[in-house]
Amino acid sequence: MMQSSISFHSQKYNFRCKTRADVFEGWEHGEMATVEFGQWQKRKGKNGEHIVFTKHEIPVPYDRIVSQLIAEHVHAQNHDSHESRHRANYAAKVLDVFGDELKTLNTQKLPATFRSKVLTPILQRQRVGLHDTYTPYVHAGINSQDHELTIEDVTKFYLQTDPTDPDQIISYRRNLLYLPDSRWHLGVLLGVAAGSADAAADHYTRVRDNHDKIMKSLQEEGYGEPDDGGVPPLSRTEVEAIIDEGLEDFFDEELQLVVRDPFIVHWFLIAQFNSPTRWPV
Repeated sequence: MMQSSISFHSQKYNFRCKTRADVFEGWEHGEMATVEFGQWQKRKGKNGEHIVFTKHEIPVPYDRIVSQLIAEHVHAQNHDSHESRHRANYAAKVLDVFGDELKTLNTQKLPATFRSKVLTPILQRQRVGLHDTYTPYVHAGINSQDHELTIEDVTKFYLQTDPTDPDQIISYRRNLLYLPDSRWHLGVLLGVAAGSADAAADHYTRVRDNHDKIMKSLQEEGYGEPDDGGVPPLSRTEVEAIIDEGLEDFFDEELQLVVRDPFIVHWFLIAQFNSPTRWPV
């Protein structure tokens, strides 16, 4: 499985992270991952400063969030769009605040029970497929009832479930279809957006266009009937997005369940044939 090594630099903190795409697919209870946290320090006996990195072990899947934020910041350096600039600014702020958190802990050996005050809210929203760029949508995701959010609502949403529990993997996988930034990051780790800056920008834009189509289809058609595990099947629009973004191998299990329906096989094959990621022009 491809491993991505990526780094983030700001005037405050720096991060380096190595992450593989299979971190989306599974981890064990208490499993830890390494991130390198850098701080600017004055050179002894010399003018100027340099970055000193220390390795920190953090629970999986926090490392995936760190990797995604770094990737978003790096991407914006070569793709100048409103959305990429907005996300890069957001990523830089979150990473710096996470750096503040690591600095206050003053230890490199974090316990497996460590839960980040900065990254846990992001994981919890990703766990339920809650895209957090629109406040009313976040409100509805936390509590769909028509009233002001209460402390109880927010506490239950963010603290009732452990987002690092491997039992939540199935939710993370399925809800990638509603999280364009996470799905884009998966594509980056899988190498489907590798190549020129134009190819990377095209992939970034494609994922967002597909997100709009998926959300529109949900508004018009809703979710399908969930299976025994409570997971709704992929919709036609979701399957088309998976193929368009070159993520068939990752979602192979979910796609196999869909194509058992003989009425879907025909357009599924057509979508594969027309996929720009599979059949580049």
